Amino acid sequence: MHVLIIDDEAGIRKTTRMAIEAAGHTVVEAGNAVRALRVIGESEFDAIFLDLKLGDDDGVELLTRIRAINPNQVVVMFTAYASVATAIKAIKLGAFDFIPKPFTPQAIRDMLLRITHSHVAEKTCVHSREIPVSHEPGAYLDSKEYRMQRALDGAIKAAPTLAPILIRGAKGVGKRSLAQAIHKRSSVKEGLFFELPGKALKQEVLNELTEGTIYIHEIADMDLQLQGYLLHWLEQILEKRLPDSIAARKRLRFIASSTHDLEQCVKKGTFREDLLYRLNVVSIQLPSLHERGLDFERLCEEAIAFYCNKLGRSNLSINPEVIVQLKHYRWPDNFREFNRVIKYAVTTTTGTTIELHDLPVDWKKGLAQKVHDESRDLHVHEAELIERVMSESRNLDEAAHKLGIAASTLYRKRQKLGLA
Repeated sequence: MHVLIIDDEAGIRKTTRMAIEAAGHTVVEAGNAVRALRVIGESEFDAIFLDLKLGDDDGVELLTRIRAINPNQVVVMFTAYASVATAIKAIKLGAFDFIPKPFTPQAIRDMLLRITHSHVAEKTCVHSREIPVSHEPGAYLDSKEYRMQRALDGAIKAAPTLAPILIRGAKGVGKRSLAQAIHKRSSVKEGLFFELPGKALKQEVLNELTEGTIYIHEIADMDLQLQGYLLHWLEQILEKRLPDSIAARKRLRFIASSTHDLEQCVKKGTFREDLLYRLNVVSIQLPSLHERGLDFERLCEEAIAFYCNKLGRSNLSINPEVIVQLKHYRWPDNFREFNRVIKYAVTTTTGTTIELHDLPVDWKKGLAQKVHDESRDLHVHEAELIERVMSESRNLDEAAHKLGIAASTLYRKRQKLGLA
């Protein structure tokens, strides 16, 4: 992508540039509105990062001028926490999203991924269990697996209502994709889909929004004081305790997600039990990638097609033996890791079929280590079983009989495992 950074602070521009260039993109900088409008007139940009407080210039006013030049321009706002309300106004004016200051390079990289994925056209879903999604590769939500089907059924049934929803699951399993899908099936789909991490949520956000979906990921990261305010806010919204003049303007759906065991957080005193009770009315558990074995062939095909299209490659197939290897890997980072592996293979393969040697070297080392660890664990369990049976038997022949093997075989196993 070709990216423009508009910020009057040289340090912010440098930090942002380094994060963007590290992700393989090109960057142009502008320290004021005049320079920004000039380079926008000279070049096209896939994304623009714009500071709300741009020295003597107004970032919101500049956003309006940029959108007038190109109504489809993707603009991400930088904002201090105190300016959250202004950032919400910017989103209503067409900004893609905002990043609160101070931010990390990872926040920039994550935003770039979101922008990339937003450019992918959505597929038309026809099956009853399919939900329209943002179609990050590998986050396709249709499934043959019972646990995933059950999660989708819960999402489909709850989507038309405005009941709060809690999505649980490990990192990278598609919680954000499901939240977006629920929003698109809801009665507030014409409103904003407003996303924030739990640690960045502020009262101003809850008070400022009037229609749409608020999606808070890692809700367990919220401090206890704000949890109390959120509980009060949910009760007002859900039980219609707001004055009629305000309630008429408030049509909001609240979705939260977490990778943490919230019940354990309650026991530790870091999460309010009454808030969990309020959120847990509709609770959806997303399975990990390694639990979706029946979907793996389709997931591979979807991801390969996505990256072939993105990278301008002709269609590729994948060796069924490779799918078997991918299916039996545990995928600790779930779709994030899966997408990286498939993208690497599509980028580097020189043939028309992806083979095992086309996968990243570090991933293959991880797979080999997994096999080694499982083999070692198997030997440990085998040794423990033999030792236990031997201790309960009078001699080698009796132990071999209990284990269902020949005495000579048991003798060799004990020698091999260092038990003799």
